[in-house]
Amino acid sequence: MYAGLIVTLWSNIEGYLKGLVRVSEQIDSTNLKKQPWKIDELKKYYNDKRVIKLDKLESFNFVDAVRIFNNSFKHSEGFIRSDKPDNVKAIELLEQLQAHQQHEEGIRINYEKLPIEELFAASCRFFGVLERLIAGKLGINHGK
Repeated sequence: MYAGLIVTLWSNIEGYLKGLVRVSEQIDSTNLKKQPWKIDELKKYYNDKRVIKLDKLESFNFVDAVRIFNNSFKHSEGFIRSDKPDNVKAIELLEQLQAHQQHEEGIRINYEKLPIEELFAASCRFFGVLERLIAGKLGINHGK
């Protein structure tokens, strides 16, 4: 059940990131040849087109950890690969939370010990910051 919450949370985060791209493109009448799909493509889009470094925004590490936890559940039976540089921050978070178990096969995520509410709240903070930045760059009065 807890892994399902992570999958659902990531699905919402991913959809929102892509939705903000579509809305931004409509507002300033640009036309992307290809919709960014993967996290590296999304980071590149926001950096190149909106001059926003996603990985420098508040709570990005939590958002990225949700992505990694999601992928680990869906593609690796809940194991997280310690040899991938992208996974370092997520592994550090797991160690802080003591939400992992060491196995011969690697590090297994204990989804029941993940702070779902905190991950959700961090995602909301991340999107609040991102929305304000995008609105400012598009000249939109956001929430004032």
